[in-house]
Amino acid sequence: MIANNEYYELTIEHRNQHKCGGYPFENGQFLTDIVQELRSENILEIGTSIGYSTNCFARAFDTVKITTIDKDKTHCELATKNFKENNVIDQVEILFGVSGKIIKDLKIDNKKYDIIFFDGFSPNPDEVDDYIELLNNSGLLITTNLELPSKIYRVDEYLDKILKLGSTTIRFGDIAFSSKDKTKLEICKKLWGST
Repeated sequence: MIANNEYYELTIEHRNQHKCGGYPFENGQFLTDIVQELRSENILEIGTSIGYSTNCFARAFDTVKITTIDKDKTHCELATKNFKENNVIDQVEILFGVSGKIIKDLKIDNKKYDIIFFDGFSPNPDEVDDYIELLNNSGLLITTNLELPSKIYRVDEYLDKILKLGSTTIRFGDIAFSSKDKTKLEICKKLWGST
């Protein structure tokens, strides 16, 4: 089994060798804690890389199910290997492909998630409607990489769309937490400050 800090370092090493955008989420303990605090059962992750964040979610409970999407075949293969090594492979469904298309398929299948974790390159305002539709009524959307430069997507447009769809957002620099349930946002604020 790979220790959490070792997994984080492996992700950085992979990124440096692969020259990809697979930056590990810097607060893996928060991901474990928020799943435990909210008693989340189903999670959708956009941007697998080699599986560090997925593993952090899976560590919360052995009953948590995570669907994770990545468009890089090498990432999917390495993540699968790591999930097997960490004995969480039965908790994870890895979907290879472009998130925009896969998300539409998940909507057709009427999938619902307690948490959606966007950790792709840059959040796309055109996908916000889909994220909100895939969330349970009081689900939590966690969006990272808000400060990555993008010639295509605008962060303010992304966050404005979330508000128009009835969710409230709190932001801490490069990350935003959004939900219709303000109690969940208070929990995020408390946990974020303590990890």
